[in-house]
Amino acid sequence: MLDKLFKQGMHYASGSLLLSVASLISFPILTRHLSIDEYGYLSLLTTLSGLLAAIYKFGLQQSVVRYFKKGDYDISSNVMYSFLLSVFLVSCFVLIISSFIQSAYVNDLLYVVLAISVLQAFRSIVMGLYMSQQDSFYVNMINVLYKYGSLFSMLIFIFYYEKSAYAVITSILVTDILILIAISNKFIREFSFSAINRNSISLVALYGFPLMLVEVLQIGHAFTDRFLINYYLDVESVALYSAPHAISKIISDVIFGGVATALVPIYLSMWKDELFDSAKQFINKISDYFLFIFPISVAGMYVVSEPLMRILASDKYAESAYILPITFLGVGLFASTFIYSAGLKVKRNQLSILQYVFESLMINLILNLIFIEKYGIISAALTTVVSYLWMTIRFYLSSKHIINIRFNVVYLFLGIIVSAIILLFDHYLFDFENLFLDIGVKVIVSACVALIFLWNMSDEFRLLVNSKFRNTE
Repeated sequence: MLDKLFKQGMHYASGSLLLSVASLISFPILTRHLSIDEYGYLSLLTTLSGLLAAIYKFGLQQSVVRYFKKGDYDISSNVMYSFLLSVFLVSCFVLIISSFIQSAYVNDLLYVVLAISVLQAFRSIVMGLYMSQQDSFYVNMINVLYKYGSLFSMLIFIFYYEKSAYAVITSILVTDILILIAISNKFIREFSFSAINRNSISLVALYGFPLMLVEVLQIGHAFTDRFLINYYLDVESVALYSAPHAISKIISDVIFGGVATALVPIYLSMWKDELFDSAKQFINKISDYFLFIFPISVAGMYVVSEPLMRILASDKYAESAYILPITFLGVGLFASTFIYSAGLKVKRNQLSILQYVFESLMINLILNLIFIEKYGIISAALTTVVSYLWMTIRFYLSSKHIINIRFNVVYLFLGIIVSAIILLFDHYLFDFENLFLDIGVKVIVSACVALIFLWNMSDEFRLLVNSKFRNTE
């Protein structure tokens, strides 16, 4: 059973890596071919579409994974009906609000954003259908096709239509339509009005609602940051904040995202099969490695921040390189929740998760309202760190009571030592004029120092590597 789960997890991890590669390709194209203002508008629009999509799907993608079984047309149909009802109600509300906005340009963009949000929500639910059947290969294939299809469509619109946020948003809409046509046949074919009943709708809605709130609150961090920066400062500041945040998200997905996707189902399955001691040991070992790697990755991001911004975002965003390690620190803290929320996840304590995410959002909102106008985008980055740190601590303290998850100070201390060594190397030894050589040498040195320490302190790590080499011989 665990071998199958690990295989499924590795499928998702490899898919996550391919998606990150696509982001690494698309990001420099956007930052170089869009003006700073247009990139700022794009950041606002994509954040808004993500927020609306989370509301539209109402947590139903999780309901499908939780309740759907092959041939269970009742659940499938009621999920579909609940989604259509959500689309109708939310769209009516948004359109009523938009009627008070006296701007044809804004309203035109809003219609496109609404369409994207609906299509992306539906795609997420359909993917949940396939995830419920443990079809990881198909899910990965669709996600990869969508990401690279969006990239191809974006290139066409930017180079042959216009270099604007509207062109990029339209390209996303086209891709969403094409992908949905390709994947939705199964879901639509299984839909039956006769299968709709109040009990099933209540079942999927009650399960999905708290999860929807969690997702909305999580996206609310990005939403409040960007919209308050735009309100107190300007759209150019939104772009200067969004660019390092986007890089941080991409790097975090490469380092932590695939791992989280692969490992969470494993410890959840262990707990479900009542392998409690194995699950606790597994989670604690993940925590140990995270505590070691995280400070090193933050130090590495500090070392390469300026050349990385120049390479990925272009020189016009170089002035915001100083907030790149700060945004990465915040994003990394958020990534850590896949470990430190383990106790709440195994107990399915959705209300506590919702509470802690809400607290984090409120801290983020209040601090941004106080500091953004006076201190600018760095205050938004620092505020995000503070709010995510609060959420991580809350998750950890709650999980500690459930699964006795440990906070291994030794691993953290060793990680800080390695970080200090990397920073000293950077300060006294490395300063190359060539950006690619500079960043390449720094990344290689940082990785080598980290691996040397990890090799010497971890018997498990040595055994893992040795076994892999023996298997390849």
